[in-house]
Amino acid sequence: MLIRQRTTTTLRTPGPPPAVHAALALVAAGAARGATRDQLLAFLGAPSTAAPAALARRVSQRVLGDGRGYRTLGGPHVLFGGGVWVDDSPGGLTDAFRGIAAESYNSQRVQTVSFTDEPKEAVKTINESVKKATNSLIDGIICESDVVGVATDIVLANVVYFKGVWQHSFHPHGTWPGTFFCLDGSHAEASFMTAFGTIWIACLDGFKVLKLPYMPWRLVMCEEVQEFRSYEARYSMLVFLPDARDGITAMVDVVTAAPASLQGILDQMTERTVRVKLPKFEISFKWDDLEVDLRRLGLSLPFSTEEANLRGMRVADDIIAEGDEQQRRPMSLRKVAHMAVVKVSEAGSEGGELNSYLRGRPELTPDFVEFVADRPFTFLIQEE
Repeated sequence: MLIRQRTTTTLRTPGPPPAVHAALALVAAGAARGATRDQLLAFLGAPSTAAPAALARRVSQRVLGDGRGYRTLGGPHVLFGGGVWVDDSPGGLTDAFRGIAAESYNSQRVQTVSFTDEPKEAVKTINESVKKATNSLIDGIICESDVVGVATDIVLANVVYFKGVWQHSFHPHGTWPGTFFCLDGSHAEASFMTAFGTIWIACLDGFKVLKLPYMPWRLVMCEEVQEFRSYEARYSMLVFLPDARDGITAMVDVVTAAPASLQGILDQMTERTVRVKLPKFEISFKWDDLEVDLRRLGLSLPFSTEEANLRGMRVADDIIAEGDEQQRRPMSLRKVAHMAVVKVSEAGSEGGELNSYLRGRPELTPDFVEFVADRPFTFLIQEE
């Protein structure tokens, strides 16, 4: 959905990201009322507040389950930095909102800070939380100008740190220099990882999709509630490569044409013998004006300083809602920011070692597919 909104930029990113989706789901389930709640539910595609609460719970516990007493065995390490910060000047959070936050979103990710009296300290608190959660990979996500001198009620800020190793890694000795062709007609030198083996791939009209699985991990315990849970998480990187050097825009339009388009593409994947040539790369992407795109897609009421109805979040607002609603301006979302850092190398995403490699000799298998990513491509990391 949001990927199609970014048609004027050369960088496309799927969205809304799961962490952002979960944060909006929490606001819908625990804070929003009236027309604001209805608009949030419509945007999230949810029939009632129970659905987004369940989604937020699943994303928090499974997709982003990492530092809350869960113990994992092997596979990717997913760290979530961020959450919901609410101005504390009009009072604390309501018991109802705290209950939903604790059950569905992890209460540690919903905090009160003083945007009104100590905005610089509030920014420091948010950025230190992000830095700690991502092992100092990301120093921060918002700056003082975002909140200083402006009426700030709520900030949603999310960062996802993903560390994984390939189920079958690329051999370091198979990495060679090569030429990468850019959209503007120029080219650059890059280090290309190469491999040959049996891989899941879909060969479609105008583009190919390659699936590179990560080592799975198993969730075995939640010490906070002394609850045993067995859940195996499997992640894969899906690489979308257009046949033409300038075909990325047309390819993205096909992939994002409808919510079911991506799944329809993935259903066509089969195991084939593939020769892969994929550049090592690192991408840092900060989406600090996310509210602009959300507004363009029809989600405007939560950001309106005149019409937002988020009175289920703070005690003072909940009391006013029962009396004269004109006593104070409505509380509204001030900032929605998301940041992601992805580094891809022979071992996987952001480090790790594994001694099982994709290997083989293409001359012994004449019917193989070439997947040479020497032109602009896009990718996503999927939790299956």
